Amino acid sequence: MNTVVGFALAGLLLGAAVGAIAQVTAFCSVGAVADIVLAKDWRRMRSWLMAAGVALIGTQALSALGWADLTGTPYGLPISTWPGVLLGSIAFGYGMAQAGGCVQRALVRIGSGSVKSLATFALVAIFAAVTLFVMPPAEDASVTLPHVLALAISLGLGGALIVLAVADPWFRKSPEHLWGGAAIGAAIAIAWVFADSRRGFNLLMDTGTAAAWSVGWTDSLPVFGLAALVGIVIGAAISAAVRGDLARDRFVDGDDVKRHVIGGVLMGVGGALAYGCTFGQGLAGLSTLSMSSVIAIAGMGIGCLWGIRVLEAGTAWGGLKLMFASR
Repeated sequence: MNTVVGFALAGLLLGAAVGAIAQVTAFCSVGAVADIVLAKDWRRMRSWLMAAGVALIGTQALSALGWADLTGTPYGLPISTWPGVLLGSIAFGYGMAQAGGCVQRALVRIGSGSVKSLATFALVAIFAAVTLFVMPPAEDASVTLPHVLALAISLGLGGALIVLAVADPWFRKSPEHLWGGAAIGAAIAIAWVFADSRRGFNLLMDTGTAAAWSVGWTDSLPVFGLAALVGIVIGAAISAAVRGDLARDRFVDGDDVKRHVIGGVLMGVGGALAYGCTFGQGLAGLSTLSMSSVIAIAGMGIGCLWGIRVLEAGTAWGGLKLMFASR
């Protein structure tokens, strides 16, 4: 089989699986934070932790077997870039809260018939492409650990994340959250075997790079990543059609348009500065034992919480005060 065709087919199949699973389980980083803040419901967050744990163990196991090459990934960033990663991830987190979902959630909603998410995704693609075009290339400062040590660390850390997820009886009684998170984590790990871009399943970077390629700003086309983007939409569309969840989701007023424009722009710019989204830096990056991914995850969490509080308070300053108010 032609290598390009193989990359495309793998991306399409893995993307379709992720899209269908995420459509059924409502796997969403914004939703996970919002559920905790507004309803004290940790199930979607525990699903994300399950995905992270499975992705970490699976990725390092595949690397130890020689099936996944983790050298030269964009996640081993030097310390000098960490402030930019933190600021970019906070902007991304704030943006995804304003838009009601990250890049993965936008793609799932596009498959379900959302016009709002299609417009948001277009903005993400444009502003990510522009930001990546003007950004200087980052130095690769990754440290290659012996496979035995990397696997031992991943078993400890990944196992702790999985235990933390299943420690809640409510989560254990919610099979769609438990097995959905595990399946998405497995997809993140398997992507390292087929991804041609050295960054695994990174939806934001693949979106920006593909958009930049379309206008001649780069010669690099992430075949696996582009196919995965299409696959998520297809998988979500099939799932939504089977479940009767197809619906046109349109803007309701000017404020709704404003929130999604702000969200799309901030996700595009912030995600590029952070070298990925909740899927890329969050799950794929963490699976490589990247310290910059830990920083990005923290920043996205802070930004998302701020964005949710802004929706409650009505202003950015009011949302910031609400973040630190005792409840």
